[in-house]
Order: sequence, then C-alpha cells, then structure tokens
Amino acid sequence: MPTTPIPPAMPTAPATSSQAPATANTLEAQAVSGGRAGLNVRVRPTKSHPTNGYVQGVYRGSEPYDMILRGHKLPEPRTKGASQRFKRLIHPLMERCEDIATETSCWLLIAAQHVTSQEPMFYYVSPRLANEAQQETEAILTATSDLVSQLRQARRTDAVEFQRELQDERRQKQDLQNALESSTTSQAQMAQTLEEKQLSAEVDTASRGLRDEATAASKPTRSPKSELELIMEHVRTLSKRFDRALGNKQPAEHLVAFALDIVTEVERSAANSTIKISIEEHMLIFEKLRDALSKYQGQVLNIEGVGRDWKLIESILSRIRQVICWLVEVYEPALIDPSEIPVHFYSTQFSFQRLV
Repeated sequence: MPTTPIPPAMPTAPATSSQAPATANTLEAQAVSGGRAGLNVRVRPTKSHPTNGYVQGVYRGSEPYDMILRGHKLPEPRTKGASQRFKRLIHPLMERCEDIATETSCWLLIAAQHVTSQEPMFYYVSPRLANEAQQETEAILTATSDLVSQLRQARRTDAVEFQRELQDERRQKQDLQNALESSTTSQAQMAQTLEEKQLSAEVDTASRGLRDEATAASKPTRSPKSELELIMEHVRTLSKRFDRALGNKQPAEHLVAFALDIVTEVERSAANSTIKISIEEHMLIFEKLRDALSKYQGQVLNIEGVGRDWKLIESILSRIRQVICWLVEVYEPALIDPSEIPVHFYSTQFSFQRLV
C-alpha cells in the first residue's frame, strides 16, 4: 500500500530572544480565540494584555487611577433580586475593609446603599480614622446620608411630576378665586379700616417711644444676639412646626392615624390621583422641614463644629427622616394600585404599625 511521503526534517536552531515573545503572543492569541482542538490555555491578565480591562471609577487624588487590572469579566447588570444580591455582596466587602484596616492601620472610609433600599446605608470606618477624626468623619457620614435621601427624592420626583403640576394648577386657581373675592370689598370700608389702623399705629408708636425713653436709663443695653442664637431660634420654631404637623403625637401614632384616613378614602372609591395627591401633600410638609433644618445644621457645623446644638438638630432630623420613610411605605403601593393600601394596613405590613 502506498504511504504518504514524510517531508524532510528542517534543521533546528536554538530559540533566540526575538523568537520567544512571538511564541508567547501565539499562545495568548490561541487562548483568547479558543486555541486548537484539545488545547486549554488560560492567560493571566497583564498590563501588556489586559484580557478583562481595568477597574473604572478609581481615583488617586484628582486624577483617574486606571492601573487596576480586572481579574474577571465585568458582570452584567441585574434587575431581579438586585437588592438582595447587594446585601450578600456587601458583607465580604466590609470584611475585606476590616482586614485592610487591621493589617495596615490605614485611614479607610467606605459607604454604600442600594437605590431601592429603605434601610440605613452600610458604611465602615477604620479604627484609626475614627480615633483621629471622629467629628469630621461623623460630618461626612451625615452628608452622605442626606445625599442618599435627596437621590431617593429625585427618583420619586419623576414619577409624581404630573401630579405635582396638577396640584400647582389647582392652587393657582384657588389663589385667583381668593383674590377675586377680596377685590369685591368696598373701597370705602378699606379706606376707613386703613385710616383706623394708621391712627392706632401712631398712638402705639408714641406710647412705645415714651416707655423706651423711661426704661433706657435704668436698664443696660442688651447686646445683640449672636448668629448661632438666631439660628437656634429658627430651629426651635421648626421643631414646634414638626410637632404640630404630627398633631402633637408620636411619629408612629401619627402615621397609623394618617394611614387609616387614606384607607377610608380608598374604601369610599376615591380617585387614584386624589389618593396620591393627599399623600404627596402630607409628605411635602415634612420634606420642607427636613430641608430647612439641614440648611441650619450646615451653618451650625461651620460655626462650632459637631457640638451640642448640631446634635440637637440631628436628633430632630432623624425623627423627620423616619416619618418620611414611613410615608414612602404608604406612597409606593399608591403609585401602582391604591387598593393595595387597605390590604397592607389590615395585615399590619407597614413597619410603623408594629411600634404602636
């Protein structure tokens, strides 16, 4: 039987330095493309061949730090079960942070929160940073917590923008009606009332001037209030407004009463838009109080740092943030189907019901 001719052997030569890289590149190319049949070659990522790219979003100072090689491919984004997976993945991250802080005694601060979570954010502070800069670290974490709250509000704003515009139109219409009713008042009555008020004001001013002159010599001049005292007066006023908004009740008791009113509206077959607007208007009261107090807290921080007044404002803010989170619990089913609110209420699914 004829045989296949064997080609003559080629003379061999020792591999030179210029041939070695070519061989390595060939193996890497085969590994990336699958290689030959039966050849299983795994290439380790290197700077010259970053198979999985670099970690993005890392900064060193003010410059991007694109020097960290990815050891595996970047995973695909998930929507189903993303919140639960976040909780599972954050635990080993926090453990790794503690390992780094303990082994190197470094300054380390990291915070994370999932976009759909209503629970407080995760954060880790290394012992050295907590000991050497406790107040500054608390300020950073407070600012980060406020940022998360603002981002939650921004996400919800897109969903309720139409209802807010409708609400503004109704208020403008009501203001126009009130102005029209006021304009029907008799001009003679208005002139008479104005004249009486001016006369009364002149008498009061004269009497006040005489009293001031009589007491000026006997009482020392009171020094003007400091900026911090004026700020704390505003804070006390906002705290009283918060108590009035709660009906002078505990936050959880107020939420149970409010949720019961919403359930009553739903059972009366109220329109979906009416239910949403009722919750939004109530939520807006507490959001305005939170924003105003956050502004004053920042001013206090600049004046005296994290002191007694700053902590007093933080205690009020914590109660307001809790009320807003509980209102969000009632508002979320209203966005989808308001009829779900009575189901949640009667089955005690709202977290504030378990506190009463």
